[in-house]
Amino acid sequence: MFTDKEGPVYSVQWNPNGTEFCAVFGFMPAKACIFNLKCEVIHDFGAGPRNLVQYSPFGNLMIIAGFGNLRGGVEMYDVKMKRLVSKIDAPETTQLQWSPDGEHFFTATCAPRLREGNGYEFPYLH
Repeated sequence: MFTDKEGPVYSVQWNPNGTEFCAVFGFMPAKACIFNLKCEVIHDFGAGPRNLVQYSPFGNLMIIAGFGNLRGGVEMYDVKMKRLVSKIDAPETTQLQWSPDGEHFFTATCAPRLREGNGYEFPYLH
């Protein structure tokens, strides 16, 4: 569908700039790629244990993460430079959400997906 990597599509999100989108797809380890409006790959982040992509509200940062049955690795990328700027672990996470200011995000462990260890964390980006 997207490239030669077979398997399911886990997550797709438009960059708020409207000119590109990122998809996480393929049997584990899954690939993450940024595509242009013609569905051509403009950057390949390689394969890893991931199943989620989320752009920040301004589209300058992007998180690629692996939650659920994955270990909770969170990688943050500078979208323009296509480089890793931060990496954290958020084990047992079921939800990740950016703040409207685009500088913060939280991770949470929510019921009913996980009934123990419920709570939330605010990892700081800088």
